[in-house]
This record gives sequence, structure tokens and C-alpha cells, in this order.
Amino acid sequence: MKLRNLLSASLLLMLSWSVAAQVLPVSEQERQLLGIEVRTVSSAAQAGAGEITMRVAFAPDGEWAIKTPLAGVLHRVFVQQGDRVAKGDPLLIVRSAEMVSLQRDYLKARAELNLQQSIWTREQKLHEAGSISERRWQETRFNHDTAQAEHAGLRGQLKLAGLTDDDVKRLATDAEIGPDIVLRAPADAVVLARPAMLGDQLDGHELLVRLGETGKLILEGNLSRSAASQLLVGGRIALQGGGTGAELTYVS
Repeated sequence: MKLRNLLSASLLLMLSWSVAAQVLPVSEQERQLLGIEVRTVSSAAQAGAGEITMRVAFAPDGEWAIKTPLAGVLHRVFVQQGDRVAKGDPLLIVRSAEMVSLQRDYLKARAELNLQQSIWTREQKLHEAGSISERRWQETRFNHDTAQAEHAGLRGQLKLAGLTDDDVKRLATDAEIGPDIVLRAPADAVVLARPAMLGDQLDGHELLVRLGETGKLILEGNLSRSAASQLLVGGRIALQGGGTGAELTYVS
């Protein structure tokens, strides 16, 4: 059976039911990395559930894998393992020729869409006045919709490559094309791993950085079915010496 408890960002809980608390299998380096404090839990008032060895884990939505979206060279690195980052902080810069081509294609698609929008506006008036055939009007609409889809698709690819909405607007306004892809932290987190090295040639989709949100830690433990039957979801676990404790959120 599996048991999970929610934790605060700075607190690691150790369960102790009717037996002595067990030391969690987390190294000193890992505790410092995650900002975890270890305390002893007071004895539970309920019937004993047996010894439970717990391990610290990130919640399913608390880990991030930052990968290179396009082929290129790892040009700059701003973080290393153990660093704490805030949402939006730059992590790495990938220099990519594919990024140049993508921006160029986007600007061409934007120009084509503007042209088709002008044609559509003019042809609509002529169609309403009965001055053009239905077939010509349908062709105009088709060309406009095709240009719109092409523009939207390339805009989406730019966002997948790491550009923000403001970056895309700036590109459309200034038409300044550059080769750099700036990859930023999606949340406040700690750098768990950075396997990529400066100067690495990237083919695309390689793992560059792995992040963990310290505000989304959980405890997981395995226990027998009979022990699990004595536990209730929503129950609180008290800490010796104070603290808010933790809530039992999942038993399977």
C-alpha cells in the first residue's frame, strides 16, 4: 500500500506511530539542497500502523524538465545544480540557426496574412454588392484562412521555442531576427540537475535542466494493507515541538 502526505517547503516529516521514528533515506546534501528540516513526530493517539519508512518526493506537478526546443549549441549557462531560481529567471541560452529560419518564416507569414486580410476586406464589399462571383469569394476566404492558419502555427512554434507573447509582439514590430533561444524557469524552484555542458552541440529535445518546486514536496511510504486500513484520508500528523503538521491525502 502507498501513503502520501503533503509537506511545506521547509519541513520534512518523519512518521512515528506506536514505534520509534525511522530516519528518512535522504543525504545531508539533498536536505540542504531542498531546504528540509528534520524533526521527530510525537506518538500518534490512534492504533499502531507499524513502522513506515518514508521518502521525500516532489508532487506530480512539482517537477520540470527543461529541454532544448530546436537544434543548436549551448551558448550560455546561468545556473548549476543546487541553485534556487525564481519564475522567469534565465537558465540557459541556446544559439540556433533553426531559430533564425523560424523567425523569418513567421515574419513572412505575418506579411502574407496582412495582405490576405486586405484582399478579404475589399472582396467582402464587392461580394455584398454582387460585383464578384460566389466562387471568387470562396477562393478569397480560402486564401485568407490558409494564411491565418500558417501565421498561427508559426507563432505557436515560436512560443514553444521559448519566446513570450511580448517577444513575439516585439519581433512583429521591430522585425529583428536573432539566433538565441533564452530558456527561463517556469516557476520558483531549485535546480536538481543540469546534465548539459557549455558548448554542447544539441540535436533537439535533449534534457538541459531538471527543476523541482520546493513548495510541492510530499512524503511517500509503503505499508501493509492492514496498517493502511487504520489510516483515514484527511487525518493530521502532529509534530513534536510544534508546527502545522501534515495532512494524509492519499492511501492506496
